[in-house]
Amino acid sequence: MTRRLVKRPAIILIDLLLIAIAGCAGPVNCRIDRHICVGLVTDRGGIADGGLHSEAWDAIQTTIREGSIQRADYIETLDARDYRKNAAYFVRQGYDVVVSVGASQGDVTAAAAASSPTVLFVGVEQVHVEQMANLVDIQAPHDQIGFLAGWLAATLSRTGTIAAVCEEASLERIWLACEGFRAGAAYAKPAVRPLVRYRDDRPDSLLFADVEWAAATSRGLLELGADVIFGVGGATGTAALREAGRAGVYTIGSERDQWPFIPEARETLLTSFYPDPGESLEVTLRRRAAGELGPPLLQGGVAIAPFHDMEPSIPEDVRLRLLVLQRQLKAGEIQTGVDFPTS
Repeated sequence: MTRRLVKRPAIILIDLLLIAIAGCAGPVNCRIDRHICVGLVTDRGGIADGGLHSEAWDAIQTTIREGSIQRADYIETLDARDYRKNAAYFVRQGYDVVVSVGASQGDVTAAAAASSPTVLFVGVEQVHVEQMANLVDIQAPHDQIGFLAGWLAATLSRTGTIAAVCEEASLERIWLACEGFRAGAAYAKPAVRPLVRYRDDRPDSLLFADVEWAAATSRGLLELGADVIFGVGGATGTAALREAGRAGVYTIGSERDQWPFIPEARETLLTSFYPDPGESLEVTLRRRAAGELGPPLLQGGVAIAPFHDMEPSIPEDVRLRLLVLQRQLKAGEIQTGVDFPTS
């Protein structure tokens, strides 16, 4: 789906804990009034990250407009040590639902759900082994993200060689996206050669930030003839896109709409594919408003960012086929065949 603009709240406060709190609704007292109040705790990416946080906040606003919930606020986490404080703030204020975004908050979310059984917690991109009645996980199909990227790369490649620069293969979402890239390329054109490079055997301290390795790897792949580069894994992935963009080679982003964040690649960035928890979050909030809790795990969707500067260069039939493929993957009509190895 195409990114929708995030409507930023008009009020931003800073409390003594250096937590940014913003509200989007009127004077609803969550402790007294019989209204559904939702609090969102961001990861350090912030509410306007162009990815997970933006989509989650947009979904919450949708449920406010339709009347399913009556108040929503968010806290922008400035320091990872404040995750617990931020979630506790909403619990103390009487909020009915606390949404926490990002895998880094997984343990805090589980602990908060265990200690506050009357509050519904929603973990976006989190994995919780222990199921609780008041804990819902929304996880994106990262194999589909890679599949769409691989299909687009193979479809537009002129050299017949495409590539992905990826973080560690031991990380499930990274592996699914990058092996999904291979699968999508094969689905589009079996003769295309997808080259996938993982950042294995590198310092842990550079996880999601191995900029030099990513740039060098990208240059090496370009020398092998790759004419489309897919970057996955925080600053590691964006460094690969930046290097390819400087060389005038097509790029595909992940994790968020990368166009605003990588000026060097704007003229060659085809699009970005990233997790969209919006629809599943809306369903969860509507169920809560109706007094239901729903299943402990929901599959999120895949967002397709605008084509921006590249739109005139991408044939209309390719854009339309991409949207059809997105729908087919979501409906289960096409399977990527990619599963993370468990042993």
